Amino acid sequence: MIIDFRLRPATAEVQKAGLYSIRSAAGMHKMLGLPSPRSITETSTEVLIEEMKEAGITTGVIAALRSAGAVGGITSEHVAEVVKKYPDKFIGFAPIDPSDPAAAVKEVERAVKELGLKGVAMDPGCANFEGKDRLKFNDPDLYFVYKKCEELDIPVVLRTGPLIGRDTSWTSPIYIEEVAHDFPK
Repeated sequence: MIIDFRLRPATAEVQKAGLYSIRSAAGMHKMLGLPSPRSITETSTEVLIEEMKEAGITTGVIAALRSAGAVGGITSEHVAEVVKKYPDKFIGFAPIDPSDPAAAVKEVERAVKELGLKGVAMDPGCANFEGKDRLKFNDPDLYFVYKKCEELDIPVVLRTGPLIGRDTSWTSPIYIEEVAHDFPK
């Protein structure tokens, strides 16, 4: 079994949010010297499933992005809809906007208990929060979200790398080490 752990189907909602727009995806693929996948150019989840099969991928984890004031606006409902339509192909993770910790905690619980999602995906380093700009993974405000995830016994996906946020200092894995120490489960 091969699982693609960070997959975003090129649905109309995902493209509308700017996460997988044809323009940005084509630019990224061109930069890497790769052709754009048909699933993106055709906005087709069915084609994505064909591409997964061709690549030997049995399951994809949908870990979409939801951030205040930045790229991203995928809802937990949308992720749950895709998973419901293709339950043997996808596992859904709730896209959490961490800009309001109290609301984020409620959304984590709702997404897991009511929508059946299996984890959480957050990109606090690329968000643009009013008054706070971005958050590092070890920001005390995020600890409320991590605690709820620990209580629900679900994993959290945090994205790092040079293409996220203003610079790599916001998404450095060193901050994840601190969080993992504080939340070992």
